[in-house]
Amino acid sequence: MYERMGGVGGTWWTNRYPLTPPSVPVVVYSHSRFPNPNWTETHPSRAEMQQYWQDITEEQNLTSRINLNSNVIRADWDAKRKVYYVTIEGPNGRRVIETNIIVSAAGGLSNPRMIDAKNRSLYKGTLVHAADWPEELTIDSLKGKHVVVVGNGCSGVQIIGELGTHKDINITGVARTKQWFVPSDPLRPYGPQKRHSVPYPAAVRALFKYVPLAQWLNRVIMIRVMDSLFYLYLDKEGAKSRKWVEKRFGNWMLKRLPEEMHKDAIPDHAIGARRLIFEDGYFEALNQPNVKAIRGKVVEFKESSVILDTGDEVKADVVVLATGYDAETKQFEVNGAVDKTSNYRSNAEWQMYHGVSMPGMPNWFAMLGNNTGINHMSILAILEINANYITQLIKNMRDYDVKELAPKKEKAVEYDNWVQKELHRTTWYQTETYWRTGGGKGKIFTHYPGSVAQFQRQNNYPEFEDYEGGEVIVKGRRNRKILRTLLLVGAIVAASYTTAGSQAKDAVVNSVEGVLHKTYEWTLNRIVG
Repeated sequence: MYERMGGVGGTWWTNRYPLTPPSVPVVVYSHSRFPNPNWTETHPSRAEMQQYWQDITEEQNLTSRINLNSNVIRADWDAKRKVYYVTIEGPNGRRVIETNIIVSAAGGLSNPRMIDAKNRSLYKGTLVHAADWPEELTIDSLKGKHVVVVGNGCSGVQIIGELGTHKDINITGVARTKQWFVPSDPLRPYGPQKRHSVPYPAAVRALFKYVPLAQWLNRVIMIRVMDSLFYLYLDKEGAKSRKWVEKRFGNWMLKRLPEEMHKDAIPDHAIGARRLIFEDGYFEALNQPNVKAIRGKVVEFKESSVILDTGDEVKADVVVLATGYDAETKQFEVNGAVDKTSNYRSNAEWQMYHGVSMPGMPNWFAMLGNNTGINHMSILAILEINANYITQLIKNMRDYDVKELAPKKEKAVEYDNWVQKELHRTTWYQTETYWRTGGGKGKIFTHYPGSVAQFQRQNNYPEFEDYEGGEVIVKGRRNRKILRTLLLVGAIVAASYTTAGSQAKDAVVNSVEGVLHKTYEWTLNRIVG
């Protein structure tokens, strides 16, 4: 395994900005095979999340297999040898390795998206992206400074919500987009709960530890409840329920936000058309004298300030870009047997089969590929389904000695057409987001148009008939099924023969001879044909 960062954990290693909890309960944001009864709270800190994955890595003896600080540059397919030559940039320079199969688990959101503003080089302050927060940029180091936070998505809200509690940090939030916010306690919006996460009592942790079934049931129930929320994203079917939620949450937002923000508070799009954002202390921060929000866009940098499209000039010792990720950027170049990634302007143009593989690019499989994302539950559920699907591909390639496997072009196109048709049933086309190509105006290439349960059913087992090279696997599995059937019939016949009388035995023998003869002919035709 090759990891470009300096440690394991993906987003939990990289994202070091203040607060940084998961947006979904940790009971479903952890691996189903590795339950942790010792979580301290429902939405733990980044450090606790990263340590969880570090512990799994060590328990599974994976540490020695992981090459850290190693960035994959490109992969070139050798059609004769059926291998990829993979170029890797590591601590000791560049080298090339050979492999039969590549599994890309580089993540769909790993390239920070910057802003298009003039004169960035003139700025003398500190400019950081939330996804690349330096360790030395501590809360203490920000005291007495003016901090501009650009963006009001999940990371921007969490950063302002945390920094806003420190009255000696002056914060200005700059954002263009109206967002739907979710109360920290959705069932009791006006209740006392100020943060999205609540501590697990010692009694609950003890219950999870000594009665693992209790934590498993908690996980199952949470998954079922959260997965049912996909209904809200269906444009027509979920309209009535959405209206009720929008009215409830809209009234709550107006009561909690500063009065001067009421005019631009309620979005024009349906709730769920963009990612849902838990308020998590954000509104309380906006009501503090050291925090203000401006609806606008940063268009220019000066030495110690930024200029907005509203004409405002805002003092900025530190500018934090909480502007999300560039989901269209290709992680690395792949030159396959027939197709290659450089044939496309971005990965948004790829027509992937089940979000896992590409026609013309054999033995290249992706975790969290195009149209596998979800907006209502833990992405870990999708990753586990992806991993199981890819594992089955690789195991069957090994068992049936298949050297080259790639989806058929027509099957990939057929699947992509189905995905796009279903996506138009959702609310997600109501607004411009990074989920869409062409600057947020084209097709959606990130999300799956259904529930996790539906995704599980579609990806429970690969349809090898849809793969070039899969015919060997199809025939091999069919022959094994025939053999198992013959062995079962033989066992039944043997048992019948043992317990039968002499005349009955003769009848059994004659019957078996006829059955075996017909079975032989049928089997031969199936194997040859």
